[in-house]
Amino acid sequence: MLGERFGNVFVGVQPAFGYEGDPMRLLFEKGFAPTHAFSAFYRWLREDFGAHAVLHFGTHGALEFMPGKQTGLTPACWPDRLIGDLPNLYLYASNNPSEGTIAKRRAAATLVSYLTPPVAQAGLYKGLVDLKALLERYRGLDPEGHGEARELASMIQAQAATLELASAEPAWDDSAPQRIAALADAVLELEYTLIPHGLHVVGRAPSAAQRVDLLLALAQASHGASPPRECVSALVAGASPEALAAAARGPGAPRLLASCDQCPDGRGP
Repeated sequence: MLGERFGNVFVGVQPAFGYEGDPMRLLFEKGFAPTHAFSAFYRWLREDFGAHAVLHFGTHGALEFMPGKQTGLTPACWPDRLIGDLPNLYLYASNNPSEGTIAKRRAAATLVSYLTPPVAQAGLYKGLVDLKALLERYRGLDPEGHGEARELASMIQAQAATLELASAEPAWDDSAPQRIAALADAVLELEYTLIPHGLHVVGRAPSAAQRVDLLLALAQASHGASPPRECVSALVAGASPEALAAAARGPGAPRLLASCDQCPDGRGP
């Protein structure tokens, strides 16, 4: 068994469940059976280790996708044959309720939801930062600076090729303005792509800064809105939208709201 025992707790890795070259095939073939390793893993947990309960950690494993009926499983269905009467607790991502329902229906799982990591804009790094600087220099050139434009276009193409965003040959020449404009759009898209900000730790809430980044990202991605960061920070700290709107209307008050419809909860003052 691939794992480690800590007193009366065994931490193991669920074996691979598919077939080489087509790992998902098993999930859609009613007449197939789990691999020997997969079957032996659950038999060992039940009979040799003598587990009182099983905790499946993370989204998601393969037990609930084993061959058998979709509803009203019988002892002939592989999820039932494998888990038996072991209590099955399942730490499951809160953003995947559809497959979580399958785990409940086909593996008798009790779900314990956990948050997904907060998201943030990816930003740029290393060579991408240099490429953006070159693009900005190109955009700021004097319209009459043809010689410098050609030199910069060559540098931009070389840097983009290094980053696998363009081919090194042939030289762009007359098509440079169009190619550079498309490249600038691609770099901008990379910079503002939303990515997970680290990993979620079960039982630990995201920090205030992470929550602010997440709400700003959601406002932009879902509604095309860009509320001021100080507005969202105040909301995270516990201020109500109504209080922020009132403060924004006060004389000499800081610009807490750019407009009523940018409030993250969708309510205006």
